[in-house]
Amino acid sequence: MSATNESQIVLVNEDREQIGIMDFSGPHLTFEGNAEVGAMVLMNELGKLLEERLKQERNKIRAECIEICKAHFGYQTDQVANEIQKRIEE
Repeated sequence: MSATNESQIVLVNEDREQIGIMDFSGPHLTFEGNAEVGAMVLMNELGKLLEERLKQERNKIRAECIEICKAHFGYQTDQVANEIQKRIEE
C-alpha cells in the first residue's frame, strides 16, 4: 500500500503491480480496480499493522509488570522477565 495523495491509497501486490486505488476524497469511499484481490491485500496489510501494534502493547505491559514486581517483591529483572515470559507462552 502507498499513498498517492492525502485522500488516496494505492494497493499493490507482491510484484509491486497496482491492484487498485481507494479514494477517500468524496463523501463516500470509492475503489477502482480488482476488488477481490484488493480486499485480500488490504486485509493482509491491516493484519500486519495490528500484529505489530499488539507486540508493542505486549512489550509495554511486560515492562510495566517487571517494574511492579521489582518494586513490590524485590525480584531482579532477569527473574521477573523469565517468569513473565513463561506465563505469556502458556
